[in-house]
Amino acid sequence: MPTPSKGDRFAVTGRLPTIYRSKLSQWVQVTGESQSDLVARLLMYHLDENDPAQHRCQQAFNVKKIA
Repeated sequence: MPTPSKGDRFAVTGRLPTIYRSKLSQWVQVTGESQSDLVARLLMYHLDENDPAQHRCQQAFNVKKIA
């Protein structure tokens, strides 16, 4: 039986260090949540809690003009 649609979505991929493979496998087995749903849930939470417009990736430097 097909599962109901979750709406319009796009794919996101990422690579984790292999040391997390076993723990991730155990987590999805215990919770019944798919790896894809886990990643989507965590990423959506992060994006909902953090406004990209408020985040500054670069530090401002005081640059003096040399004449």
